Amino acid sequence: MNATTVTAGGILSARGNGYTNDRSVTITVFRTDGTSFAAGTEVTPDTNSVTERYCLEVPANALPGIWAIAFNGVQTRHQTIGFFRVVTTGMPNTTCPDLIAPLPGGR
Repeated sequence: MNATTVTAGGILSARGNGYTNDRSVTITVFRTDGTSFAAGTEVTPDTNSVTERYCLEVPANALPGIWAIAFNGVQTRHQTIGFFRVVTTGMPNTTCPDLIAPLPGGR
């Protein structure tokens, strides 16, 4: 499986970028059926305007398909969205995977 595929019950890691004027960023997860839920936590952007890594535990009974995770700037309402595929076959990972270092801003 590639980095954008997670087995139901597994853990996905993500982060948002472009949060120059935000002190905190909320997270919303969108399921394949169009419903959403707030992750219930806020993450903090660093000096490069990139949020700290967020680890999402996908529910074991998650519907397979394309899901999305949105990072929303509390002060600016800036939003970044990432998509990932949930599958029901395979062994779910039990630890939050490492992320590739983000590209510097201004690219």
